[in-house]
Amino acid sequence: AYLVQRANLDKQIWEKTVFLFDHETGATLQFMQDLEGELSWSRDSRTIWFLAKGALWKKSIDSESAEKIYEPTEKIESYAISPDGTKLAYVTKL
Repeated sequence: AYLVQRANLDKQIWEKTVFLFDHETGATLQFMQDLEGELSWSRDSRTIWFLAKGALWKKSIDSESAEKIYEPTEKIESYAISPDGTKLAYVTKL
């Protein structure tokens, strides 16, 4: 997988898109877009955790859609997922 960032000068943000590369076929697939912050892989490299639309999401590499995990009242600035994927710690500005 690889991440592509592109500046959107009108919105004054970085637009982030994740692509997956299949080393067996050489095919590249757009996996997800509109990321807002950090991107984390699960320990087994089968799931990506990411921030988008003000919430924390996760998406399996085998899935068509992402699952919203948590949407706080304040914007998540940073987060960490436990190694076993069962716990979440995050930081917001008050």
